[in-house]
Amino acid sequence: MSLLKIENLSVSFGGRTVVDDVSFELDKNETLGIVGESGSGKTVSALSVLGLVRTTNITGKIRLEDAVIEHTEKLRGKDIAVIFQEPMTSLNPLHKIGAQIEEVYKIHRLPHTKEDILELLSLVGFADAGAKINSYPHELSGGQRQRVMIAMALACRPKILIADEPTTALDVLIQAQIIQLLKDLQKKMGLAIIFISHDLTLVERLADKIAVMKDGRIVETGNKDEIMTCPKHPYTKMLLSSIPKGTNDQKRDGKNILSVKNLSVKFGDFTAVNDISLELKSKETLGILGESGSGKTTLGMAILNLVDKTGGTVILDGCNLDDLSPKEMRKKRKDIQVVFQDPFSSLNPRMTIINIIKEGLDAHFPELTKEEKRKMALNAIADVGLSGDIGERFPHELSGGQRQRIAIARAVILKPKVIILDEPTSALDVCIQSQILDLLKKLQTKHDIAYIFISHDMRVVRSIANRIIIMKNGIKIEEGSSSDIFTAPKQEYTKMLINAAF
Repeated sequence: MSLLKIENLSVSFGGRTVVDDVSFELDKNETLGIVGESGSGKTVSALSVLGLVRTTNITGKIRLEDAVIEHTEKLRGKDIAVIFQEPMTSLNPLHKIGAQIEEVYKIHRLPHTKEDILELLSLVGFADAGAKINSYPHELSGGQRQRVMIAMALACRPKILIADEPTTALDVLIQAQIIQLLKDLQKKMGLAIIFISHDLTLVERLADKIAVMKDGRIVETGNKDEIMTCPKHPYTKMLLSSIPKGTNDQKRDGKNILSVKNLSVKFGDFTAVNDISLELKSKETLGILGESGSGKTTLGMAILNLVDKTGGTVILDGCNLDDLSPKEMRKKRKDIQVVFQDPFSSLNPRMTIINIIKEGLDAHFPELTKEEKRKMALNAIADVGLSGDIGERFPHELSGGQRQRIAIARAVILKPKVIILDEPTSALDVCIQSQILDLLKKLQTKHDIAYIFISHDMRVVRSIANRIIIMKNGIKIEEGSSSDIFTAPKQEYTKMLINAAF
């Protein structure tokens, strides 16, 4: 007898069906991975089990231990608990974490003591539970906040845990810790887990069986080994082929286009970047890898002069940027551009796409006519693989992948010598991620651009970077070719990163 059985589940919003006749089963102590792109219906399918989807247009049956459940809210928290993707938006910023865990007990009218809360925090990996119980969410790291969410989910000792993209926002080391924690908790508590993700390689590390979803339907299901080694459906094959593979072994022998010497950044007494030096050749991609808080983004922003450096020099194409006047610096900015992690927050929501793209032309090439700028903007849109009619739309009318293409077009239109890419694919699912990486390689060849690619994703950096710098606590730990870093790492920290990712 299955612990949970979903039969012919369908969910629609208005006239649009987002989950179409989905059925699956979950046994005790089993992990089911549900995989698919953004919009495939995987999250809606799982959250419908708990009545967390705001629509009355839901059909199908939910059986828990062979009993049909009519009122799904009765399951919520008690028999089935959920961990959401972004803990900072799920935790109340005004209450201490101990009080938020206690609230779960109170809602379900369960007897409890402070020791029960401390035991939960210890169970999810807090060595200093007594100290952390009085912390607010903002005082914890991303990994610690996710552990608090797991503790809240386990308070009622549920039979099933739904984990909805629980590691997407976490770096590779914390991600590995959370996966291991879920495995350990499953053994200790006899949990069954539904693990939702767009990352097949992540699901492979945890799931016993996998259901692949596309356009609201399950297109393939099977045990982990079957899906990963012998996929049958074309969509599953495409997902697997989109996983970044291989190492960029191509060496660049051109001239140095960017030199950074002894760069440091401090915020008060805290040193975020400590005496970093690097060189970037024309047409080269330099990957900067490290966990959250390693200083990699601060380094990129300091190179761009978007963060004040406390020491060091930045030389772009033979020109020391510190020697430039403010007016000269504004002119020089067109030679070094940036693509941010979240394209939606970096694009002006009140401007059309074509105006967003040609905004840089307005600043750096005022001598051009409106028609010339418009033509260049349309060419840039075509350059990133989009149709010209998209130029009259606004950012909210585009998908995540389309918005990131626009952010790239906005940078490329100025014909820069260097583009700093700050986690440009981390918010995208695996298929769109693969498309963006291919686009960046094509544009680099076409326009002779050098990239600094900042990321915590080892697979992505390995596939695109010629050379790699590993950072930890603001310090450059190791530097080398992509092949050397991944096949013969010298530092223990680098080895630990690689083991966590692969």
